[in-house]
Amino acid sequence: MITKVTTDDLRKMRRREGLVFQGCAPPTSQWTDGINEILTREGILRGGSVFENVMEFENRGVTNLLFPFDGVNLDMERLALWRLENRATFDMMWLSDYADNFLGGFLDSARREMPEMSLTDGDGNIFSVMGRAANALRRAGQGDLVEEMSRQVMSSSNYDMALQAISRFVRTELTPDDFQPGQTGTEKKPSVRGQLHETKRAAGKQERPERTEPKRGGEPR
Repeated sequence: MITKVTTDDLRKMRRREGLVFQGCAPPTSQWTDGINEILTREGILRGGSVFENVMEFENRGVTNLLFPFDGVNLDMERLALWRLENRATFDMMWLSDYADNFLGGFLDSARREMPEMSLTDGDGNIFSVMGRAANALRRAGQGDLVEEMSRQVMSSSNYDMALQAISRFVRTELTPDDFQPGQTGTEKKPSVRGQLHETKRAAGKQERPERTEPKRGGEPR
């Protein structure tokens, strides 16, 4: 899968590393397939691992591809040697070097911006929700948080707690307005299902006029 990102997205990837290939003429899918094939043949990609989440970006009128190392089984020593031996063939460099040379360095990541995601959009299955959250983190350049988010979700004791765990990594309907990334405590809030139920119940309630008994003739004694 190739995801289009911006150079600003790349500058937020301070804690990540990858390999940038410059001047990748479309169709970029052929580049992804070709690089995976070459690195597999060279023994750099191990155990059937491949680059599945490649990022495409434009800079100075040139189309480039970033192959992030997240979740990929690599022989880094062989990759480093292969990169040096093939620099004349492929215009490539480490992400950290590319950021320093072409992007003005990484942005200060002391305070990260949480990507936003609605829990009510799409399948409510917890694995589906977790997958959408993981993709949102990767698009925001925070793929290094996916493993920790998954660990917290899988260790949750119930569905509501799992949603709250996800909401500490991506901003959802359950994330408190004053929540700061990095906090680990959970604030007990109604579940999404509970909130939807209460909303529907409140919407269904209507003011009913008081029922009055018809007056009978004559004044009461």
